Amino acid sequence: MKRFIVVLMTVACLAGACTQAAAFEIPEAWIDQYRTEETFPADIAAEYYIQDGVLFFNDVLVAYPESKTDREYAVPEGIRYIGEYAFMYNRSLERVTMPDSVIKIGRSAFGGCTALADVQLSANLQVIDSGAFWNCYALENITLPMQLYAIGEQAFAEMGLKEITIPASVRYVGDEAFALSSVLKVHFEGCVDYVGICVITPYGQGGPNIEVFVPSFEYAYVEQLQEKYENSGVAFCETGDR
Repeated sequence: MKRFIVVLMTVACLAGACTQAAAFEIPEAWIDQYRTEETFPADIAAEYYIQDGVLFFNDVLVAYPESKTDREYAVPEGIRYIGEYAFMYNRSLERVTMPDSVIKIGRSAFGGCTALADVQLSANLQVIDSGAFWNCYALENITLPMQLYAIGEQAFAEMGLKEITIPASVRYVGDEAFALSSVLKVHFEGCVDYVGICVITPYGQGGPNIEVFVPSFEYAYVEQLQEKYENSGVAFCETGDR
C-alpha cells in the first residue's frame, strides 16, 4: 500500500475548479518506519534527504519522528509543503515556526501533537488541510494568515482553541473544522463561499453559547449561517466589532 502525498495542489481544487496536481508517492511502510524508528532505506531517490533528523523530499517536509524530543522546531527556509501526517503523534514539540515559503499544511500534519502550544504560521499559507491540528489540546491561540484560502474538515477539531479569527481571504471552511473544541468566539472578517456542517460545536450538551461575529452589513450571510446552526447553541452577533 502506498501513501500519496500531494506536492502541488492549487487552492482552486478546494473551490471546485481543480487543476492538474503533481504528486509523488512513498511506500507507507517507509514513512511509518522513519517516523517511529528514525531509520530509512538507503536506496532512496536523490530528491530525499535527512536534515536535523527530519525527512524531506525536495521542498516538502515529509516526516518528523515521533520519538524526536526537541521542544522547538523551525521549518527550514524554502520548504513549501508540510506533508500529510508529517509531525503526527510527536508529544514533545511545544513550538513550531514556519518560514513564509510554506503555502500548505497537509492532512493530519500535526494531529495528536498534544504538547504543541505555539505555532507561528507562514504569512503566505493558503491551505490548512483536513485534521491538520486535531487533538492539539495545548494549542489555545493561533493567528491565521491573511493569505489563507481554505480550512479543511476537522482542521482544528478536539483542541484547546478559545477564540479564532477567520481572515477575509478564506473561501472554504470544511465540515466540523472547529468541532468539539474549546472555541467560544469566532470572528468572520468576510464572507466564506462554502461553510460546512457542524463547523463549530462545543464539548457535550449544556455548555456555554458560542458567539459568532460576522460583518454587520452581510445580512444574507448571517441568515445562511443561522440556518446551518439553528437550535445549536450558537449565538450570532451581526457586527464585525470585537
